[in-house]
Amino acid sequence: MNPRSGPRLMQPNETPRGRKDREESHAEELSALSGKTAPDRTPTRYPADPTRYPAVLYVDDDPNDVRLLHAAWTTVGLRNPLQVLTDGEAALRYLFGDAPYANRADHPMPYLMLLDLELPNISGMEVLKRIRIEPSTRMLRVMLLSASSGWLELEAAHTWHVLRQTLRIDGFLVKPATFHEWVEMVESLQGWLKRSAQTQ
Repeated sequence: MNPRSGPRLMQPNETPRGRKDREESHAEELSALSGKTAPDRTPTRYPADPTRYPAVLYVDDDPNDVRLLHAAWTTVGLRNPLQVLTDGEAALRYLFGDAPYANRADHPMPYLMLLDLELPNISGMEVLKRIRIEPSTRMLRVMLLSASSGWLELEAAHTWHVLRQTLRIDGFLVKPATFHEWVEMVESLQGWLKRSAQTQ
C-alpha cells in the first residue's frame, strides 16, 4: 500500500516506539475511554449490512490498543462490522470456521484482517503463514501491525518485498501513539476499503 494513499507503512530506517513509551502516551487517551471495557476472546461486533460493508477482523492482545481502535472506529463511523480476537489460536479457529465460530451469520468471514505480529500462543507471522496454505483463506486481505519489535522480527524473517510477494500482505501499519492518530488510521482504512470494493 502506498503510504500516501492509505495507512502509513513503517520504514526500514525508522526508530520504532517501545511498548513502554506507547503505554505512557496512551494514559491520557484511555482516561477518556474509562467507561469502556476491554473485550475477551469473544468477538466484538458492530452490526452492519455484510453485503455492503464486509467484516474486518482485528487480532491484538493489547487491551489498550483494542479500546482505542474501538473508539476510533466509532468516531469515524465506519460501518464495516468489526470482529476482535486476542490471540492467534482464536484467530485461526475463527478463520477456519471451527467452534465456537462455525456460524457465519454470527461470525462472518472477514474481507480484511488487521493482524498484530506479537500475539500469545501463536504469533501473527505464524497465523499468516497458516492461512496462506489453506484454500479458504489464501486470498484474505491482511495488514500487519506492530509497535516496535515486530519490525525487527519482520526484517529477520524476510525482506518487506519478499513478504509482500510470498505472503500477499496488503500493508504494514505502525501502531498509533495517540487517539488522534488512531482516528487518522481508521479514516485511511475507510478509504482503502472503499477503493478496494470498487475494484472487485
